[in-house]
Amino acid sequence: MTRALSGVAVVTTFYRLDEHDITRYLDNISWKSWRQTIETSVSSTLDPNIGRDADLPSKTWRQMKTIVLVISMPNSPRREEFSTRARESNVEWSYFDAVSGLDASLHYDEKATLINVGRNLTVGELGCYSSHYLSWHRLIQSDATQMIVLEDDTLVDWEYIAELMNFDLSKRSIDWLRLYAKIPSRYRMICRPTLDHRRHIVEFLNYAGGTQGYVISRSGASKFLAHCRIVGCAIDTEMDRFWVHGVRDLAIFPFPIVELSGPSTIGGERGFVPGTGKGSALPASIRRRQFANRAIHKLRKLVYPLLHPAKVI
Repeated sequence: MTRALSGVAVVTTFYRLDEHDITRYLDNISWKSWRQTIETSVSSTLDPNIGRDADLPSKTWRQMKTIVLVISMPNSPRREEFSTRARESNVEWSYFDAVSGLDASLHYDEKATLINVGRNLTVGELGCYSSHYLSWHRLIQSDATQMIVLEDDTLVDWEYIAELMNFDLSKRSIDWLRLYAKIPSRYRMICRPTLDHRRHIVEFLNYAGGTQGYVISRSGASKFLAHCRIVGCAIDTEMDRFWVHGVRDLAIFPFPIVELSGPSTIGGERGFVPGTGKGSALPASIRRRQFANRAIHKLRKLVYPLLHPAKVI
């Protein structure tokens, strides 16, 4: 019985940790004593920012207002192409200038990145991460209650976006709502139909990928701002990790936007970076941590649906 309870304690503890906590543990404990150390000291090492609001003003009543931002590099040819496609839309939107590289408000954790990705992030990936992070700041600093974020390499159903602007996320306790995903991930049905008889809300239970389009509330933005200050993987991967930050990965399906083919001018192409990519010689200590990290995340993904039953919106 004691051994079984000890195992439950370890599973529960690992379920609550993120990769930065895991890295700290594995850096400072021996493999023989890891279980005892985690069981006795977890309460003092958890990140106090997880689940807290960041830079969020006092929760006063606000009239619902949705802003639409399109993330785009200032001199990108995609900007003109997007403007042409959106010319007939009846939605008020504006460009949000994307940045290149890591913004000064963020901290890049190289060790966590090697553990999570197997290589360092590219300048484009860091720029994509920073651009979305800064767009969340824009929402918090505005008088809007929620924001629709689009990237400039998308084909948009503007009629549906116009309807979505009146869909109050906060009334339904939704922090963020995907409008597109790159991976046909495992999901469960949450609400059908919604807004119209053709589309539904689903909840992804694994990595779905992509930041081409989503709606985010002030609450969701503040949670992501608190959680994503330390960069240890691509931005869509970090946002996908509901089992770490507790923000449900909800999506409208069928998707009201489509990603156009061609390389992104915001994030660039992911893949092999000479000297740092998968397949290059990583230290044995990093490989051990990769193994532990993958196992822990898989466990937490499996446990999450059991601890958080489907909540109808």
